[in-house]
Amino acid sequence: MPKKKNTSGGKNESQEKLQAPKETWLVRLELRLPADHPVFQIPQGSRAAAAREWLDTGARLAAIEKKLEALAVLERKLRTIEEKLANGAVLAQVPGKEDNKVQAPSFDVMEFIKKFE
Repeated sequence: MPKKKNTSGGKNESQEKLQAPKETWLVRLELRLPADHPVFQIPQGSRAAAAREWLDTGARLAAIEKKLEALAVLERKLRTIEEKLANGAVLAQVPGKEDNKVQAPSFDVMEFIKKFE
């Protein structure tokens, strides 16, 4: 059997792939869907592009859902802090800011004892 002529200038296919930007790599995905899936309402020839768009949209939505979950956790923590502040909790000092101190009222022990004499 005759050898296939290498037209890539001495580079094999995997070397060419490594030199190409990763965004341009196309990998095939085989997917089985039920016959009544909405993608089959799209005309043949346009289905792959639509499916790719739907997959990309789904991935973006999943990332947004993760961010929303993280925001919900932060919201719960803020509500807890608000409740504690509303119930008279004392603020802690923020590191590096001296003007943010909340000072406790001064208490003179001797003055207190005199009240009971």
